[in-house]
Amino acid sequence: MDAVTSSPTARGYSDLLRNRGFVSMVAAQALGVFNDNSYKTLISLYILSHAASHDERAWMLPATGALFVFPYILFSSYAGQIADRLSKRRVIITMKAVEIALMTLGTLAMYSGHIPALLAVLFLMGTHSTFLSPAKEGIILELTGEEDLSRANGLLQLTIYTMIVFGPVGAGLLLSTFPERPYIPVSLLVGVAIIGFAFSQGITRVPPSGFSQKFRWNAFKEFGQNFSFIRRDRALLLTVLGIAYFWFLGSIYLLNVLVYGRDLLGLGDREVALLNASISVGIGLGAALAGKLSGDQVELGLVPIGSIGLGVFGAGLYFASQSLLFALIGHFFLGICGGIFIVPLDAFLQQRAGEQARAASSEPRIF
Repeated sequence: MDAVTSSPTARGYSDLLRNRGFVSMVAAQALGVFNDNSYKTLISLYILSHAASHDERAWMLPATGALFVFPYILFSSYAGQIADRLSKRRVIITMKAVEIALMTLGTLAMYSGHIPALLAVLFLMGTHSTFLSPAKEGIILELTGEEDLSRANGLLQLTIYTMIVFGPVGAGLLLSTFPERPYIPVSLLVGVAIIGFAFSQGITRVPPSGFSQKFRWNAFKEFGQNFSFIRRDRALLLTVLGIAYFWFLGSIYLLNVLVYGRDLLGLGDREVALLNASISVGIGLGAALAGKLSGDQVELGLVPIGSIGLGVFGAGLYFASQSLLFALIGHFFLGICGGIFIVPLDAFLQQRAGEQARAASSEPRIF
């Protein structure tokens, strides 16, 4: 099958869902996000009950988050260059095969009860996701065309945040079912990875981008060149800064939600999890709404609306700090505004970066 370059008849999500190559990519990505979040949760719960001491838990639990994120800092430059040189479909399929191997290693590590081995596999899972990310983001335009770009990003974000909720929930349910055999829940993730690999086979075949510059091993130099390229395009620069702001805001939220829930609302772990679920569901639905409202174009006019909403509902959480119901509603609408904010920026980045790459093939590529 040839890559889709335009989508003249698509006018809604129903048309997009008939695009088998795109749906296959979304399904494979969603199952990968489910595995990432399930595995991280399983490790955290295992550490809570099996760490030798409180001091050991004190550093191991934060390490689970850091070990998954750290590969993005180390290897993002290399991942982008590989996605530029190879067919993005080929990269996705290869990474889904790697995911099967990593979940198998995770099962063996959990069976042995060796916590450092579990953390090592988590680091490798973060590395796997790092190399998958630019291929997944970059192939969207090739699979859908520009008219469906906003809807495609809305649907992708909806599935991602749905799996961010379902992953930890599934992990908790499985671990409670097999409390004495925690390796069984991890082994089931191998099956999820196999299903994701099967879905990846249905992604539309796309050719390599044709990028032929020498591979640059100096990650700092590569970052500098890419930033210089972005800085020359004011619209692209503002888009990248907006996306960075969104993820910075998200990281601050994750650091503070436990304090907000426990200290201000006096909640237990289950209720704090509801706050996280509320904002995740909100982001997913907001992303789908942004795709719907954008129609056949990238609608940047939604960005200031989402930004204002983030400010209003973020401040509103202060006044909701005496009521769980109001806090859940505030988190939900904060998520809605976040989805409306981020989808047009993601879509514009993919569109603009593609234009720049086609216009100047000798320049560093974003995707």
